[in-house]
Amino acid sequence: MAESTFRFEEHFTDAFALFKRQFGVLVVAGLIALVLSAVTFGILAGPLAAGLLLMVRRMLENDPQPPTAGDVFKGFEVFAPAFLVTLFFGLAVWLAMLLLVVPLIGQVVFLAVCLLAGPASVWALALVAYRRMGAVAAFGVVLQRVKAGNFWMPLVFALLAAIISGAGSAVCGVGIVVTMPFAACLIACGYRDAFGPAAG
Repeated sequence: MAESTFRFEEHFTDAFALFKRQFGVLVVAGLIALVLSAVTFGILAGPLAAGLLLMVRRMLENDPQPPTAGDVFKGFEVFAPAFLVTLFFGLAVWLAMLLLVVPLIGQVVFLAVCLLAGPASVWALALVAYRRMGAVAAFGVVLQRVKAGNFWMPLVFALLAAIISGAGSAVCGVGIVVTMPFAACLIACGYRDAFGPAAG
């Protein structure tokens, strides 16, 4: 994938249209994901996020059977790798936070983790959901793309999707039931551009 082929604006437009089409179902699914992630202290966050990705992928491909909010549990089919992706990211952030006590270096490392590991985790989770890959293999694919030097636009796109998803928590935590499924729509729309037209 060449950088110039990543259709940034088009993916936002498509994601918004997709989100509007199944607004009610996606918000309820987002609420389920938020509540269960919270009560399980984040253990179910990865699998339920994968479930959202699977839901919106079906919508994007015009599946004749419309998804229901309960389809968010389809992410449990990739429970272990989805959990590991979020665990790896959580550990990276935690370790980076420990380094904040070191002036300047700690801050640089923490910023790098947030700006790079976050978007990489978003795409790794998409690979887990759509290709049924293991967590390590999914991160490996993302790393290969980054090393090839032509994956920066997808990383920026994923970073914006993550920021949008987390922004909902600023409204008493409730807004995330809207922003989280919209972010899933963004990733589903950008996935083929990020990993090629033959992406599974």
